[in-house]
Amino acid sequence: MMKAVIVDDEEWCLVELAEMLNETGMVEITGSYTCAHKAMQAAIRDAPDIIFIDVQMPVMSGLELAAKIKELLNKTCIVLVSEKECFARNAFDIGV
Repeated sequence: MMKAVIVDDEEWCLVELAEMLNETGMVEITGSYTCAHKAMQAAIRDAPDIIFIDVQMPVMSGLELAAKIKELLNKTCIVLVSEKECFARNAFDIGV
């Protein structure tokens, strides 16, 4: 089972994504965060297998968070979550 962290500034999105991931039976959610800084601290501490990150968040965007995590935890998979496909190119540019 993969250890996962989910990050989204909207609490309801965290709940929805957690429910979808739990239904797969392949993911253990070790943390869910509305704050990018807290998520980064948890990722460094727990080294999850995969992190699901909302692209549009206040203070630190999901792209910024993903780039920082990739620098520190290059084996952690990152999935960016967005309702807008225009962010896909930026995600590919940073390797997520």
